[in-house]
Amino acid sequence: MTEIEVPAPEPDWQPAAQLPYHAGKNPAYQYSVWEHHALIFQMIGVPALSVHPVAQRLRLHVERSWDGLDELDVVLFRLKGFSFAISKHDGNPAGVSYV
Repeated sequence: MTEIEVPAPEPDWQPAAQLPYHAGKNPAYQYSVWEHHALIFQMIGVPALSVHPVAQRLRLHVERSWDGLDELDVVLFRLKGFSFAISKHDGNPAGVSYV
């Protein structure tokens, strides 16, 4: 199979992951899996616990992701017809998760 060579980025492009808008002539805007899904959720609680114990209880896989704030652990799941997300940012000084 022939290897495809991808050109290097343009010299005036800024990193897409750090942009809340298009700048520096970079045509790409990158967002995380969590940012993609977060708009359909409404916050219902802020427990002082990690995502991992809940994920272990329900035998779910915790995803490592990031958003505009920080790196985070997130688990998305459906229970009795309702969709839930539990996330915890690494840099959250209160050490809480969001449901």
